[in-house]
Amino acid sequence: MARSRPSTGQVAIVTGGGRGIGRAIALALAGLGAAVTVTACSGEQLAETVALITAVGGRAIAVAADVTDPCAVKRVVAETEQALGQVDLLVNNAGAAGPIGPLWEIAPEEW
Repeated sequence: MARSRPSTGQVAIVTGGGRGIGRAIALALAGLGAAVTVTACSGEQLAETVALITAVGGRAIAVAADVTDPCAVKRVVAETEQALGQVDLLVNNAGAAGPIGPLWEIAPEEW
């Protein structure tokens, strides 16, 4: 019996996915069989990441958004679920500086 790859059939969102580490993570997840949404503020860089993924047969979409805006985050999730299915993975790679402390102790507004 053949083993499937760890991410086959999963859906991932990668913030900061337009370049650098975020792009590398998105490409790696796609290479493992995940469908990937990449999000960042720059739509042009996101389109490049999606093109790299789809060129090798992967599934990906780009959703330009500012992840410091809760409404934009909800839109990213909604568009992902509509296009790719239920979200299984989140890679929070966005480069926004925020407050220091445990996530569960800090109000979302402070981020």
